[in-house]
Amino acid sequence: CIASALSMGRGEEETPETLNGKFSSEGVYDAEGNIQWGKLRELGDYQVDVYQEISAELVDACLAEGKYPIVRVRVNGIGNFHFVLVAGAENGEYLCMDPLQDGIMQLRDYGSRIYGIRCVY
Repeated sequence: CIASALSMGRGEEETPETLNGKFSSEGVYDAEGNIQWGKLRELGDYQVDVYQEISAELVDACLAEGKYPIVRVRVNGIGNFHFVLVAGAENGEYLCMDPLQDGIMQLRDYGSRIYGIRCVY
């Protein structure tokens, strides 16, 4: 999600492999492999916004600013938590890029509920 958000937002291609190597060497991951958002911010190469608020208005504002929100959802709306990238909106529905799926998904595929919002740009 972060590689896609950076590639689309900055117009410079980032790959998951390159970022993973950098994040691994710089200690961005914790012992379980979770991203430590504050540590990512400390690298200085990225702007990182972790929002306390969760709203459609915030997602819309991020998109309007050219940021691509990384949102926390539940797999199939009821399963484990998972992050997807909101790549845009069409006909009142958010379009999501899911690293576990091919193609574009709709937010409703995740129960239309967001549990957290982050932007990396």
